[in-house]
Amino acid sequence: MIKNVSRTWKIILAVLAVLVLLYVVVKLYVHQKIDSLLTDSAISSYQIAYSDISTSLFAGNLALRDVTITGKKDRTSNHSFTADQIEINGVQILKALTGTSLSMEEVVVHGFDLNYSMLRPKSNDSNNKQSKNFDRSIAINRFSVRNGNVTIERDSLERPWIKSYINDLNIKNIKIDSTSLNATLPFTYNTLDLDIDSTSVTISPYDQLTFNALKLNADSITLNNAAFKTIVSPQEIYDRFGMERDIFDVEFPSIAVKEYDLKFNAEMPEFTATDIILNKPIINVYRNKLIKDNPKKRAMYSELLRNLPIHLNIGDVTLKDGYIAYAEKRIEANGPATLFLTNMNATIAGVNTFPAEKSQIDIDATTLLMGSGDVDAQWSFDIFDERDNFTFRADVKHLNLESISPFIRNLFNITAKGNINQLYFSIYGDQDSSTTDVKIDYTGMDIQVLGSDGDENTIKTLLGNLLVAGDTTSNSGSFDNVKATSQRDKQKSFFNYIWISLRAALKESMTIF
Repeated sequence: MIKNVSRTWKIILAVLAVLVLLYVVVKLYVHQKIDSLLTDSAISSYQIAYSDISTSLFAGNLALRDVTITGKKDRTSNHSFTADQIEINGVQILKALTGTSLSMEEVVVHGFDLNYSMLRPKSNDSNNKQSKNFDRSIAINRFSVRNGNVTIERDSLERPWIKSYINDLNIKNIKIDSTSLNATLPFTYNTLDLDIDSTSVTISPYDQLTFNALKLNADSITLNNAAFKTIVSPQEIYDRFGMERDIFDVEFPSIAVKEYDLKFNAEMPEFTATDIILNKPIINVYRNKLIKDNPKKRAMYSELLRNLPIHLNIGDVTLKDGYIAYAEKRIEANGPATLFLTNMNATIAGVNTFPAEKSQIDIDATTLLMGSGDVDAQWSFDIFDERDNFTFRADVKHLNLESISPFIRNLFNITAKGNINQLYFSIYGDQDSSTTDVKIDYTGMDIQVLGSDGDENTIKTLLGNLLVAGDTTSNSGSFDNVKATSQRDKQKSFFNYIWISLRAALKESMTIF
């Protein structure tokens, strides 16, 4: 009996020893196979290293520590990636190493740094790209990235193109196969959640977009403390660019996007949303007109929208309690002339660039002009109208001309007194010319023409006031009503087009000749 028990224990211990040995052998095989896989020819353009690897064959878990992935520099990119740890959980390891399909429950990347440099391709590179065959399919139920830096550079820019800190990224139901690799986005997914801090995007050699926080989930996006600014001085722009250019200082305390969807189709990406809300934006634009004009043709907004490299369908874009200021320097001895709008509230309805769908955009806005005049404006145009027809209407009330005197003084060496009780105008135009209807009611109009020393030029002031028509008969309820036509200067902005159209009509209405 004792011998039988002893023999049984010997068998059990032998079996356990064999199992342990088998487990060790299989684990060594798995580690060697993983090493072999990571140096396989399919990924031979990368150098992969790690300090330690641990596996749990029964649980199907794998962990790599102190991971470094370096891309061998080619003609179009150069990149590197480091991570404190990469966890792969819920995978049938042996099947994954020997089969053509790979399924994982979860992949988690901790503490990473990604640096990616995009190099300008040589002229003959674009036609010599060959896609590699990919005979595997990969499925990941959950993919997470936690606490890492991303830096993407382009050799055409002095500063990083994108620099960002990612708190958390979670993507569900990722699938990668030969079909997805040929698409714009090389994988498909179900949902994506993203939490980002401290991000900068270099838009051009002169301008940069930054924001402090971005949160993105299945149906909404929130962006906090965003800013778009020109990051070089006006003089440096002139030294580099050789002509005038807008200087931007724009801030968005918060932006909210509701019920959005983003698709990366083979033909063109698509973005849809029910609402985009811009809260309390502050927009400052400066232009130095003493510098040579840029001769480049300016596109109308309808043309810009229909030529976007993405299809858009946005129900409403709402701007709440905004501030907009435009400053222009035209006379060397004077400071910039600044025109500002406060309490700006606007709705842009129907931003739709999908072909064969409703493509008219209607914009309604209310604001306060120079702290004095109440403005109610409407602007509409059709994105796919090749003639770029538009209608721009505005109703201005209770404008004290002394409030705009600082603007016209620095711009034209003129000051003004009086009141515009009501100014109503409609501009109907296209890419070439416009017709403007104006109705105006004003009282107490008096102008003062200044000399180069800032003092009044009495003779010019007298002549100027002789040219200005007397008060309109507002007490009887009538208005001066005139019509004028204008030609568009295609090297100027759309809002310059609006100004010269209105100016032509005001000249007809407010002067005696």
